[in-house]
Amino acid sequence: MRLSPKTLANLRSSGRGPRFVKMGQIRYRHSDLLDFIERASAQSTAEAQNAKQ
Repeated sequence: MRLSPKTLANLRSSGRGPRFVKMGQIRYRHSDLLDFIERASAQSTAEAQNAKQ
């Protein structure tokens, strides 16, 4: 994933990002990142637009 820390922070605060664990710092489990990517996957641009709504 090539998301900046700021983008991940924005996604976290809006509840749209991957699940995370806060242990002093924010940590992401590999399985949670894979799940986030799977949920964000789309097969067409129309499908991606519908997912945003």
